[in-house]
Amino acid sequence: MSFHNYNKPAVISIVLIVMLSANTSHAAAPRAGVYENIQSFPENGDVVGIAVDFKPGPLPVIVVTTCEGQCYGGKPWPMTVKGSTIAFTVCDGGAVDQDHRPVPCTPLHYRGAFRSGNALELAIDGYPGSKTVLKRKPHPQPHEVEQMACQADHC
Repeated sequence: MSFHNYNKPAVISIVLIVMLSANTSHAAAPRAGVYENIQSFPENGDVVGIAVDFKPGPLPVIVVTTCEGQCYGGKPWPMTVKGSTIAFTVCDGGAVDQDHRPVPCTPLHYRGAFRSGNALELAIDGYPGSKTVLKRKPHPQPHEVEQMACQADHC
């Protein structure tokens, strides 16, 4: 049986549907919640990684805590949500120089995409090696992401 015996528009439609499905299979709808990749090292007390609390809504925000030895941040930042992607800017201040004067922060512009399997992939614009995958935490405690940052600030 040759290709000529088939309904060409139907075959083309099926091929297009399969191709489109394959291209979007990794995207997932955004889900509110805590996503993180935090690692603790008990031998020296260091904590490394990032945790975010994604709060969608009419004015979506994301709470971000970054850990590099100790954790800092824990503040809400406005974000944009388009389909399965997000974008936001973080500018955590609070650092001081050797004379204890405040040091201006450097804004970090993040872009992210929700993936299947309860994951959020984040990257910092302008930093090619910054891509990281955060896993959704199934049962976070209230204000968990904010509290991680309190370790450094003793709040």
